[in-house]
Amino acid sequence: MAQPNILWLMGDHWAFKHHVDLYDQLKLETYEDLGKQGVLFDQAYSVCPLCQPTRSSMLTGTYPHRHGILLNDEESGGRFRFAPDQKMVTHYLQAAGYRNVYFGKWHCGRDKIARDWGFEGWSLPGYGAPYKSREYADYLAEQGLPRPQVLIEWDVRNPENVGKTFRLGEVEVAGFGPWVAAGKLDAPLETHEAEFTAHLACRWLEENARGSQPFFMRVDVWGPHPPYHSAGEFIDRVDPGSLDPYPGFGQHFDGMPGNFEFSTERWDKGERTRNWPWWRTGLARCFEQVMIVDHALGRVVTTLDRLGLADDTLVIYTADHGDLIAAHGGKMNKDTLMLEETMRVPLVLRWPARFGGGKLSRALVSNVDPVATALDAAGIPSLPEDFDCESMLALCVAPQAAGRHALMCEDHGESAIEYFQRMIRWKDYKYVPHLDDLDELYHLAEDPFELRNLVHEPEYASVLREGRDVARELMEKHRDCSADAGKLKQQLRNH
Repeated sequence: MAQPNILWLMGDHWAFKHHVDLYDQLKLETYEDLGKQGVLFDQAYSVCPLCQPTRSSMLTGTYPHRHGILLNDEESGGRFRFAPDQKMVTHYLQAAGYRNVYFGKWHCGRDKIARDWGFEGWSLPGYGAPYKSREYADYLAEQGLPRPQVLIEWDVRNPENVGKTFRLGEVEVAGFGPWVAAGKLDAPLETHEAEFTAHLACRWLEENARGSQPFFMRVDVWGPHPPYHSAGEFIDRVDPGSLDPYPGFGQHFDGMPGNFEFSTERWDKGERTRNWPWWRTGLARCFEQVMIVDHALGRVVTTLDRLGLADDTLVIYTADHGDLIAAHGGKMNKDTLMLEETMRVPLVLRWPARFGGGKLSRALVSNVDPVATALDAAGIPSLPEDFDCESMLALCVAPQAAGRHALMCEDHGESAIEYFQRMIRWKDYKYVPHLDDLDELYHLAEDPFELRNLVHEPEYASVLREGRDVARELMEKHRDCSADAGKLKQQLRNH
């Protein structure tokens, strides 16, 4: 079989699990259509619940503890550069004859961007500020579009912003306006950054995709990361009043590790944030932005299909990590919590020439596995020995296969908070060992919302021992050997 094109579509900070299961108002048409045409993985996890470490893993095929970018920026003490000899997926694909293309959010260090690692296309340093970019201004002028303003309806930290308007690209942070907030754009849908990024990708496909050289393209939009901006026909698509309370909204955190208390203190702003009707507005706008992102990524798929490239292209659709919004007592962001809401991500693959559609795999997979999958699809005969990921192509052909017996994910903290932990998923269980803090153990089949920590329950003592054994096994397998990793492994042995 000839080498396929590879189109990898990425959302950022995606409210997915359990939100998509609980609320019919959240409709992901592109995700669902790709699932009907391909294979949907419903046990897909983020390698790390933080943007920069995960995005770096999704280019290198290795865990954050291997490539060394553990936090989001240097201000919080994190390393923000790859090692000079670091190899990206582009290294292997370019050697295999691929043209490598990247559009959108980079967030893999400040000093280099995608083109410095062998990509053509467009990206920005660090987190990036698309609304401030020259390319966005040129796009507005070319399309005859106004610069949008956002009317703030909901703001966690600064309620005085509600009712105010902010002109995108002319305000902080990164030109998005109030950060932990939600509102409506006063301009057409096409002014949303996701639509702009999709436009750049579609234009490249129109001009280049029919060439003789296969391509690998990443399309990374900034949304649905907050602030949650609704626009165009998606405004008021979700009625806040229709959103029932999230299970466990009134949760208390006795018997939980210290990071739950930290997260509660961060987002508890008094009576206002303890009130479910207040959360509904933010959640509605969040869902609308999720649907905008899904729609924008769908435009890229539609362009690809219209060009007659569907059969010969592997499409990968996923996100870097999840979003806690409104869950676990009313929280936001990730906050070092390795819960299903932060860790589970959408993941679907389509390749009509290789495997059929409408299939579901329950195998444990990681959002780093697309790196190995891309190389496998490209016909690269053996994966690099230092990879921490596995190809999913065999699971696409035989989705009933079991796959790996267990999966490890990791976290080292967030912002200025250093918090060393690992997450183990196996069978129906999740085990989260914390360095110098209380561990977590959940029976996900019986407690999908993780409201009951079983770590001190006598009837689960054997399961806890098994979780500790699997944690040590996977830490050794993936060469997790920093000083803190050594302390955690010793802590696991001492129990």
